[in-house]
Amino acid sequence: MLYNRYGYALLGLILLECFKGVRPPTGSQRHEWIGGISTGAALSLTLFLKVSYFLVAVVLIVVISLFLWRVARQRILGIVLGFFLVSTCILAYLRFDVAAMLGDLRMAAGARAGALSSPVWMVLTHASVLLGVALFAFAAALLLGNRDPKWRGLKLPIIGTFLFFADIGLIMSNMQSGDFPVCAVFAILVVNEITEDQKALPAAEARSCRPTYAAVLCLGALLFLPLFTSDLAGLAYGMWRKERPSTPAAVVRFTSPNLKPLLLYYSKLNALVIPTIHTTVKQMFAQLALRSG
Repeated sequence: MLYNRYGYALLGLILLECFKGVRPPTGSQRHEWIGGISTGAALSLTLFLKVSYFLVAVVLIVVISLFLWRVARQRILGIVLGFFLVSTCILAYLRFDVAAMLGDLRMAAGARAGALSSPVWMVLTHASVLLGVALFAFAAALLLGNRDPKWRGLKLPIIGTFLFFADIGLIMSNMQSGDFPVCAVFAILVVNEITEDQKALPAAEARSCRPTYAAVLCLGALLFLPLFTSDLAGLAYGMWRKERPSTPAAVVRFTSPNLKPLLLYYSKLNALVIPTIHTTVKQMFAQLALRSG
């Protein structure tokens, strides 16, 4: 769904800004203010987009700040300022009806809770992804920790493992079957740190270490290239299907002018998803009826 893709994009932005704090540029106070305001704005958008993304974003900021760098006062104030400004604008649009918003969130959470699968089963199903993330993070920590003390120890493996479980939580709340976008963003950011470290080496040392760097980079690429390729292929296929529907009779069109561009295709996936949506909607209306007496 579109809002889930927005949520992943916002989490990727927050993760990027957290990692940028590891290598602060000159004029760090200004950088901390700008980074904090941007992170706070993204954090507020996740809250009003979907609460599960907001909770993951908060823990993400705390975990990375705890393990990689000390949070500057300017960044904390920037996060609070950015969050307050964006939240005020959205609440003004909602006429500051916080009670109604909390009631809707409670009703949606109660309906979704009945459709959640076992987290243990989800972890066991995707154990290969956890192994890949842990191995890549551990190899990157060994490679970077030899020259930079902030990467030493188990900081990167712990962060990578946490991001895996964050993805598991989002997959369960989104009713997805797989894909780990947050882990993919983590791999891209660590790969960037590895390439920056390799560029800083003297020419002779860089040549001798090139095979090791290449092996770690290939391990990291396995975490994001399959997802990137799949999404790119899906985007191309979706555009092609929209322009050239194979069976016009199977396409359901909306009559409302603002929804006419949207096309609904019947597929086996829809045959599985639609009954689940129907059940969730029934549970939501049942809870609404109980609340209204």
